[in-house]
Formats: sequence, C-alpha cells, structure tokens
Amino acid sequence: MSAAQAPVRTERAGRVLRVTMSRAPVNALDGALLEALNAALDAASSDDDVSVLHLRSALRVFSAGADLALMHQTIATAAGREQMLGVVARMQQLNARLEAAPVLTLAEIGGAALGGGFELALACDLRIAAHEARIGLPEAGLGLLAAAGGTQRLTRLVGPGLARRLILGAETLDGASAERLGLVQWALPRAELEDGARALA
Repeated sequence: MSAAQAPVRTERAGRVLRVTMSRAPVNALDGALLEALNAALDAASSDDDVSVLHLRSALRVFSAGADLALMHQTIATAAGREQMLGVVARMQQLNARLEAAPVLTLAEIGGAALGGGFELALACDLRIAAHEARIGLPEAGLGLLAAAGGTQRLTRLVGPGLARRLILGAETLDGASAERLGLVQWALPRAELEDGARALA
C-alpha cells in the first residue's frame, strides 16, 4: 500500500504524535484502518518522548463508524457474521487500549463522529469538536447496537438519564450542543478547530 493510500498518516511535533485518518470517503472502520490505528498507538505508547496522541481526520468526516457496506455484505451468512463480530471485537480492543494508554489522548472532531467513530473519540481522554460537527450513537435507528463501548463510556461521561436519551433516541448533536451536554470538552467554529486542537495538544 502506498503512502497516498495509507488509511493513517502520523507525524511528530515535539512530544505530540499526530495521527490523521484518511480512509476515504468517511473513515469507515474496517480491519485495515483498525490495524493502522493500533500501530500508531503502539508507536506512541512505546516512545518515552511522546506524551500526547492527537487523533484527527484529513477528511470532512472524523469517522462515520463501522463500515456499513461491509456489514451488509457479511451478515447474510454465518461466516460473514463471524467476520463482522471479529471487526467489532477489534474495535472494542482498540478503544480499550486507547482508554488505558500511557499517553494523553485527544480527539479532534472536525466533522461527523457517528456510531463507532464517536465510540473511538469517547475512548480518548479529551475531545474538541467543530460547532458544525455531527456527533452521536445513531445505531438504534438502524436496528443496531453501539457495541464498541459507547454505551458504557457515554453513561459514565454524562450519566444514565442523558445517555439513555441519546442512545435510545438515536440522537445526533452538533458540536456546540455536544459541548453544552458534556460529550466534548471544547467546541470551536470549524475554521478555528485545527489551530485550537494543536494549541491544546
């Protein structure tokens, strides 16, 4: 795979490792992207000179979550269902590793962070979002479950009442509303987000 096709790009800036997802069109979480994110986390965790992992996207979407095309393609057969369960298990593992990482983790949410994409951000210590971003766990509206730790992490973050409202109602919020309700710690206009996230990191 060429650098231009790589689903993740990493760069060092002092003690910060910037990890930029670039799996077009929407950073759907598949095996290759999960593997690349795990490798970036390995690099950050094993380097004593890195104290912050800054996760972001090169696309207008942070991550639209699990690859629905792959899901629809695979769940028709027993073997396919096992394959999809394997992807979900890898998502759970990555999020658990992010949560327990020995470095501070920051998610820069410039666009939609939905389903598994928001679960990825929830596993980070800190979240900063664009006012224009769309954030939430819409799985219930698709007849699915938020299966990569989002139900637990969102409940711990905002409490059971608000978490039930957001999860069972399949609500999505803009970044400003997400900040008011405590889903993210900061929200800025999209034009200011990259500079704001760099300053935080």
